[in-house]
Amino acid sequence: MLKKQSREWIVDTIWGKVAMVSWGDPRNPPVLMLHGYLDTAATFIPLLEHLPDLYYYVGFDNPGHGKSDPYPIGPMVTQVTLIEVIHRVVTHMGWDKFMVLGHSMAFINAIFYHNVYPGKITSMVNIDALPAISNYYAIQDEPHFWYYYFYESCYDEYTKNFEDSPLYTREQALKLLMNSRDISREQAEVISVRGLEHIKEDLYRFTRQLMMRKLGQFPVLQDMLKSVITKNPPRMLHLIAFRRSDRIGRAHSADIMEELAKDSRHSIVIVDGAHDVHITNPEALAPYIVEFLSDDELNKYKSKL
Repeated sequence: MLKKQSREWIVDTIWGKVAMVSWGDPRNPPVLMLHGYLDTAATFIPLLEHLPDLYYYVGFDNPGHGKSDPYPIGPMVTQVTLIEVIHRVVTHMGWDKFMVLGHSMAFINAIFYHNVYPGKITSMVNIDALPAISNYYAIQDEPHFWYYYFYESCYDEYTKNFEDSPLYTREQALKLLMNSRDISREQAEVISVRGLEHIKEDLYRFTRQLMMRKLGQFPVLQDMLKSVITKNPPRMLHLIAFRRSDRIGRAHSADIMEELAKDSRHSIVIVDGAHDVHITNPEALAPYIVEFLSDDELNKYKSKL
């Protein structure tokens, strides 16, 4: 059980409420935690057990995830919209500068945010971002598949957006999490705190909005993506999971990682674990994160709740 005291509140937006959660003293340097694809802020709880109380950790559930309101059903939602969510959260917090701790897809969201609002992110810890990077190569290497997956199939299955998510018993839901993510029951219990909604009796449903399964990408080609990632970046720590099944994806993103390795602003560490290593093996990540964050020179932050 996480010993850090948490606080929950909401941020109102034009599309609905964004569910916020924080751990620690707001007078400490802020770390914005950005979760990955179809996840919630609860996925950072196992890792927080191993991080010091020297920082103010703030997370939120993306719209259509966890406790946040879904987007209105209409045009296809893309990762561009998540930049606006980050911007509204940062504005609400009143931060001039902050650090980012993100998993997978969060790297893409954060680095594009950095390009739109340069100078606000001082450093980034990226947990297994390679799959998120490699996904962007489909637009160039497999454009027909890219178009089908993100556009044609999205609208072919558009009516599914109006359907309710299926119901499961709690035991069934936990087993689905355990099997799909290769995590223990205890870990499934932890991340289900924000990911499962009780409906009636012993019936639950996952809180993620069905339309968020096809979250559209930025329409950028290889060279542009590389430029976005490598041009004037903040300090970065890349924690790459060693046990990964998507070898093709690793090969696709290898050229960008080779480019990053030449830049002293990037540190690359291979850690033992699969894609959800922050859940399954957080103690392996923590020492690298602690050392990296402690090197950040920003120690005069102000935030407001």
